[in-house]
Amino acid sequence: MIVTSKRCYLNILTQLWPAVRLLNANYYIGDQQSSISSASITDQVGFDEYGQLQSLPGMNQVPTSFATVYHIKTSRALDPEPYRAQSVIMGDGGDGFNSPEERFIAYLNNPETFLAVYNFLFKDPLEGDGLQILVFADDANLLTFGHIICQYLSTNFGVDIIFIDPQYREGCRGYAQYMGNKEVGAKMIKEIRDYDMIFNFNQALSQSEVFGNISNIHTYLQSYDLEQTVYLYNLLWPHDPLPPGNYSIDHLRQIIIGKCSDNIVSRNNALPNLMLHDFRNIFSRAEREDADFAGDDTGLF
Repeated sequence: MIVTSKRCYLNILTQLWPAVRLLNANYYIGDQQSSISSASITDQVGFDEYGQLQSLPGMNQVPTSFATVYHIKTSRALDPEPYRAQSVIMGDGGDGFNSPEERFIAYLNNPETFLAVYNFLFKDPLEGDGLQILVFADDANLLTFGHIICQYLSTNFGVDIIFIDPQYREGCRGYAQYMGNKEVGAKMIKEIRDYDMIFNFNQALSQSEVFGNISNIHTYLQSYDLEQTVYLYNLLWPHDPLPPGNYSIDHLRQIIIGKCSDNIVSRNNALPNLMLHDFRNIFSRAEREDADFAGDDTGLF
C-alpha cells in the first residue's frame, strides 16, 4: 500500500510511475466523506452576485462515472483532523488534557474504528492492478499523524506500506517503509469479520424484538449461504454445537430463528455470544500499546 498526501501524489508519484499503473490503482481518500460517485457536472456556469462561479439555474446535471471508471473510495475513518482541531479548544497537553496524537491513537484503538477501517480498505476485493493508494488531501496532517496511520495499518492489518511524504518533505515524521505483521493481520481481519457478522445479526435481532416478530432475522439470514449460516451459528452458540447431521440451509435458518424466538418471547436477551465480548477483549491491549505507540518520535508500538 502507498500512503501519501495529495501534494506528494501530484508532484512525486505522477512523475515516477507510468500513467497506466496509476489509472488502474485502487484509491482511498482518507479524509473525505462525500462519495465521488455522486458528483455531477454541467457544461454551463455563471457568476453570482458576489462574483463566485455557480451552475446556471435550470441546467440538467449529469452524474459522472468517475468513481466507476477509476477505483475510488472515500471515508473519514482515518482522518486525524478532528483531533488536531480539538487541541485548539482543549489545549495541547500539559494542562490535564491528552495531546492530539494520544487522542487520535485512543480513537484508532476502538473496535468500531477497526471495523470502519476494515470496511474502508480491506473488505472489498481489489480491482484494476491491485495497487492500493491511500491519499490524504490535507498534507499538513500527515506531518504529525502520518506515521501513526502507517504503523496502525502495518501492525494491525499486516499490510506493507510505502510512505511517500517523509522521503520528500521536511519535518514529516515516520519512515519510508513499514513491514506488515502478516500473522497479526490475518488474525485481526478474521476477528473483525466475526465482529461484523455478529454485530449485524444483533441489529436484526434488536429490530425483531422491537416489533415482536422474527421477520428481520429471517430477512437477514436470507443473505447467507449454507457455509456462512453454519459459521454464524457457531459464532453465536460456541458452546452449543450443532449435532452431527446433514442440514439444509432452510433447516439451519429455522434452528437459529427458533433459538432466537425463545429469547424474544421471554424477553431474555442472554444469547451466549451476542454481546461481542470475545472481540472486545482483543482490544484490551489498547491501553498497554497506547503508551508505547506514542512514547517516542517514531510512533512504534
